Amino acid sequence: MAEGDGRMAVGDPPSASAADRLRYAGNWHDAARVLGDRGPFAGACESARPSVELALKAVLVHRGAAQPSHNTSLLLLAREIGEDLPPELRSALVKLDHYWYYASYPSELIPQPCEYYEEPEASEAVAMARRLIDWACGHLPEHVIAAARWDNSTVEDP
Repeated sequence: MAEGDGRMAVGDPPSASAADRLRYAGNWHDAARVLGDRGPFAGACESARPSVELALKAVLVHRGAAQPSHNTSLLLLAREIGEDLPPELRSALVKLDHYWYYASYPSELIPQPCEYYEEPEASEAVAMARRLIDWACGHLPEHVIAAARWDNSTVEDP
């Protein structure tokens, strides 16, 4: 990415603004989508989760919450958000935490992530992440979304 083009690389945002977090959520989702199309599918499953983590944190930061910690369980973030998050999306959070955990911390009890996740799991993870990011965008004002400079309307899920 070119310096000054308004986009940031995937990673942790340097500031706590809701727009920065939403921009990074979009970048993570874009990465998950590409990996879901091409593989490795474990990478798509692993990348979908931080996209949601950052989108939920954007909502919390916009609402004035203290700086959320890194790699917090998605369910803990949902608890902070409160009853706004529908039950079906809460269920998706559990699954995304599961996908991320096993891709990040394989054990002797399961195969390696590249053997454990295939295209159906990657597609599901990317689609769940998109629904959760869309929910977060619906709870942020237009000026925050515009400041994020991530055009989520151009991203199509598999």
